[in-house]
Amino acid sequence: AAPEEDGAMIELELTSEPAAAWVIQDGVVYGKTPLTVPVAEGRACEFLIKKDGHQPQRLRWKPGASTTLSAALVAEVKP
Repeated sequence: AAPEEDGAMIELELTSEPAAAWVIQDGVVYGKTPLTVPVAEGRACEFLIKKDGHQPQRLRWKPGASTTLSAALVAEVKP
């Protein structure tokens, strides 16, 4: 059963450059960017954006902020 949430759900649009990065929250993989994820309207949340060959990036959202989040991933430097 899904946990009970206070208030309505809204959808966040997550994008990344480059695209097709994994979107992970609390160990749950939601899929690859671009992606729309439902969240509780009144609760802040954080996503981990990961793509092979790039440094992972965290995207944070808080109530009242834009519902579009974008990660600019930086390529890992290989020695």
